[in-house]
Amino acid sequence: MDIANAERLVFPGVGTFGQAMTILQQRGYTQALKDYILADKPFLGICLGLQLLFDGSEESGGCEGLGIVPGTVTHFDTTLGLPVPHIGWNNLLQK
Repeated sequence: MDIANAERLVFPGVGTFGQAMTILQQRGYTQALKDYILADKPFLGICLGLQLLFDGSEESGGCEGLGIVPGTVTHFDTTLGLPVPHIGWNNLLQK
C-alpha cells in the first residue's frame, strides 16, 4: 500500500481500537497515515477509522491513537438517561 501517493484515502474501521493500532504499527502505516492527513489531502475516516485519529481511547485499556485530533474517545455517559447506540464495547460473561 502506497499511502503517500494516494489521491484520496478512505480509512474504514471495524474492530477494537487497540487491535487496530497494533496492526497499523506492525505494518508500518502509522507515520504514513499521519503524513498523508497532515498534508491536508482528501481523507474520509469511517467509524473506527475516524476514532484512530484521536490521541487515544478508553477502549482497549486506554490505548494511544495516531494523535492527529486532540482528545480521547470515551464511553457514552449512560447516567444522562439518553439512548446509547450499540457500538460493540460489550463484555461477555460465560456462566
